[in-house]
Amino acid sequence: MAGLTKEQREAKKLIVDGETIEATKLPVEPVEPVEPVEPVEPVEPVEPVEPVEPVEPVEPVEPVEPVEPLIFIRMFRVHPTLPNGPTEADVHPDSVELWLREEWHISE
Repeated sequence: MAGLTKEQREAKKLIVDGETIEATKLPVEPVEPVEPVEPVEPVEPVEPVEPVEPVEPVEPVEPVEPVEPLIFIRMFRVHPTLPNGPTEADVHPDSVELWLREEWHISE
């Protein structure tokens, strides 16, 4: 059931009629006095932030000296190790000895 209880309706009727709450015989809890609130100082408006100056472009880096190109050694093989395997290769100079051990030959 929604709404006011019987006691609440009677208390409301007495208040409307101008009688005090004491007449309703309802227990009233004492209320502590409230201290006045100190006024708050107004906040000063924030100044707008100045725009950041653009960053100067970075000086270009000096070009790097060109690296000498590697010269590969052309090698060949008479019979491939695997069917349809390679018979020619460009080999790095440091690896030529390994390839010679595997029956590869230097092209002229």
